[in-house]
This record gives sequence, structure tokens and C-alpha cells, in this order.
Amino acid sequence: MAYTIKLGMFGAWRGSSYIELIGEEDPSVVKIVAVCDKQAEKLDHTEGLKDAKLFSDFDDFISYGKSVGMNAVFLANYFHEHAIYAIKAMEAGMDVVSECTSAATLKQCVDLVRCVERTGRKYMIAENYPFMTANLEMKHQIDGGTLGTLLYAEGEYNHSGDLNTLKYLTPFKYHWRAWMPRTYYVTHAMGPLMYMTGSMPKYVSARASHSKLLEEIRDFRPNDDGMARMFCEMDNGMTASFTGCTAQASDYSRYRVVGDRGSVEQGGYTGGSVRLYYSGHTKPEGVTDEVRMITPDPAS
Repeated sequence: MAYTIKLGMFGAWRGSSYIELIGEEDPSVVKIVAVCDKQAEKLDHTEGLKDAKLFSDFDDFISYGKSVGMNAVFLANYFHEHAIYAIKAMEAGMDVVSECTSAATLKQCVDLVRCVERTGRKYMIAENYPFMTANLEMKHQIDGGTLGTLLYAEGEYNHSGDLNTLKYLTPFKYHWRAWMPRTYYVTHAMGPLMYMTGSMPKYVSARASHSKLLEEIRDFRPNDDGMARMFCEMDNGMTASFTGCTAQASDYSRYRVVGDRGSVEQGGYTGGSVRLYYSGHTKPEGVTDEVRMITPDPAS
């Protein structure tokens, strides 16, 4: 018997792109039955979505979902609030996909794990940056083993914008972008490095840098740290250095992993390609060039 995923989308603005993609799927496999956003005006992003009921209250959204057999919830709300709503959904008998970060504190992480264990529901993190085509190619090269022992990795995520854009992205005084430290938003910089190397951080040190430019919007965005830089010892023995979400610093993100026999990187001058490097004495058998630029094929 075919199983249909009856999905609820929480977060209509960030969720709009996913609503569009899911709408292209066979409705006998997955269909959106309800959408919720506490900012009711954001529900305008659901135009064209058929047969889905709209809500501005999460509890009403979940209650309705239970009545129509909604069996999964996609969380595309503010990234630091996912654990709170994931727990509510799982306790209502629904599986959960988080678009990015699971939680804002260690306590929330513990609460989330305990909820999964208690309810037996499925919980999945769908952080997108590790699965960019170039990052997948980097992982493929690392998994091949020709880089040798991994020594260090670097990750940099930039999200620049003019002051009007920053105002638009901070719609009210207590919005998370107005106050949250840069050290909290590391998924796009750290996530790919963890995925590529199969490693987890053991020890972390971090410092932030002040931005005079961001002082100009202190009236609605009191946190004027321009970036944070973190340094980790990973459980595979390598070290990693990465940023949080960096404002106004650069127009690209980049990733680099270095071993004792070779290195691989993407971003910046590499464009959409991946740069693979071996020094003369460490080239694998059959490799003639020290530097090779690889253009990944998304279909492969």
C-alpha cells in the first residue's frame, strides 16, 4: 500500500522555495496539507498552493494536522527556535525535518534528543550547504584518501547586504538577527567541513570582530559584531577554522581541506570549480599535474 507524506510547512517565507519544489512532486507521495506562519502577511508566499489550510498559530496548525492525518512537519521558521516546535510536533505524533540548526542552547539539544527517544519519531536536519555540488565533489576527493592525513580545514560563509537589506532582514526589535552573537550562526561555514571530513568538534575557541558600519543601524540591530572566527580541534585529530555569518566582508563563501599529501578547495577564484592540489613528491600514481581544476557535474 502506498504511503503518502502529509506535510505541514511552518515558516512561509523561508518555506516558500520548498513549497514550490514539493509542489512538483507526485501528490500521492508527498503533499502539503497545512502552512503556518505567525506573521500572517507571510502567508501570501503560499499563492498557488492548492488544498492547504493556512494558520498563524502553531498549536492550531498542529491540531488541524492531527485531524487530517498530517504525519510530518517541515520547520522553516527562525533557525534558533526549531527545537521548541520540533518537540511539539513530535509529541503530537509527527516526524520532523529542520531546515537548518536544531537548537540555540545545549539544553534544547538534550530536550530534543530525549523527545526523539521518548516518542520514537524521526528527526532530520536538512542543512543545505554541505550538499552544494562543489562541496559534494570536495567530499568525494577527501573520501578517495589521496590527500593523506587531514591536517586542517577552513570554512567561510558570507552574507553581505546594504543597510536597507539588513533592515529588511531584521523586521522587528527582538528578531534573532538583532541580538544573536555571530558565533551562533555557524551551520553554513562549519557544516560542510564536518560533512566532508566526517569529523566533529571537540574543543572550541572563538572571538568576534566589531563593525563600525553596523553601528549605523544600532537603533534596530544592537549587535554590531561584523564576524566571529572560531578555532576547533576535531575528533579526527585535525584543526578547523571557520566563521559565523559574516556581514559586509566578501562576496563569496569558501571551503578548504588540507592533508599531508594534498589539498582541495572551492570558492572565490575557483568559481564553481574545485581545485585539487598535490605537491611534486606526493602526487598519486597516474597523476601528472600538481594542480587540477574540476568542474563538478550536478547529475553525477
